[in-house]
Amino acid sequence: MSVRRMNVCVYSGRGASAVCVNQASRTFRRLLGAQYDVMKVDAATLNQEPWEDSTALLIIPGGRDIPYMEDLPLERIRKYVQFQKGKYFGICAGGYFGASSILFDPPNDHSLKVVGGGRLGFWKGIAKGPIGDFVYGSESLCGALQVTFDSASTGAESGFVPYFGGPWFEGSNSVENRVISTYEDGRAAIVAYRHSVILCGPHLEFDASIMDLKPDIKEKLLAFKSFRIRTLLGLLRDHLQLDVADQTSQGALIGPPGDQESYPPIFMIGNFPELAQGTIIKDSVDSFVFSSNENDASTSDQWSVLLRTPSQETPTRFKHTKFLDRLSTSTFGHRLIVSDCVTSTQNLLKL
Repeated sequence: MSVRRMNVCVYSGRGASAVCVNQASRTFRRLLGAQYDVMKVDAATLNQEPWEDSTALLIIPGGRDIPYMEDLPLERIRKYVQFQKGKYFGICAGGYFGASSILFDPPNDHSLKVVGGGRLGFWKGIAKGPIGDFVYGSESLCGALQVTFDSASTGAESGFVPYFGGPWFEGSNSVENRVISTYEDGRAAIVAYRHSVILCGPHLEFDASIMDLKPDIKEKLLAFKSFRIRTLLGLLRDHLQLDVADQTSQGALIGPPGDQESYPPIFMIGNFPELAQGTIIKDSVDSFVFSSNENDASTSDQWSVLLRTPSQETPTRFKHTKFLDRLSTSTFGHRLIVSDCVTSTQNLLKL
């Protein structure tokens, strides 16, 4: 009997941009967190741990391709995808890394030029870029490029998406390789290998609302936020065939801190003398601050967990007062963590 793979691993080791790692973790947790545990992993994990059998998707985010070449187990990743039914999502540098060869040559700085083969080889062609000038570590200079994406559910759509140094892909459609999105000039922006790999030039994981961008770029990207999310959902659901959150049912959106439209508050119900006002608990993924003040909302940096006594009602669909009235135990079940939606129950259980 096969065991369902529960993990989505975002590479966060050497070469990966911190901004890209955090944006990817945030976005993929929102879209996949109802069905999978989205976690960060480093090179030691991918080289030394038996991660393949439990991993539904490996995400290699933006950053630098050469450290990926030096640190990551290329043959092991190839086998995971080609023979173990694994899935790979490469964004920007992860897209270059997923092709057979690379030509990276920023017109403003030829000292950054990278040419060579020996990459993962999922796309049987060359990943070339960037489109325009590029400066490492300056994600605030992110631009907006128009792409066309043909979705099985909505048909062909065009919209502006974040772009920061990613490739276009040269090569042709074949039995195993498909172009599934193009830039405005017709060059391939997103390509696929079987139903196992997505290589993405633009940064579909970037949420412009939490980025310090030029005002005109930010306005343009925010206007096409729904298009960006629909495109990502199409890639995950239709091409990689993963289980994604139902984006239409109430409470199904998996939102990050600060995304108040889609993420309800967390309540802790019971008597917690050990949790003083303002207590902060951190784990490897999230930071939680405990408060009895309803105005202490979650931010992009931490969750706000609101403390309630057993007699206080909460604006959640789970009616804890009825639950507590029916309890026949003296202590078991009298301390509750309640929310209409969370990114990971595993993280909350660590509290």
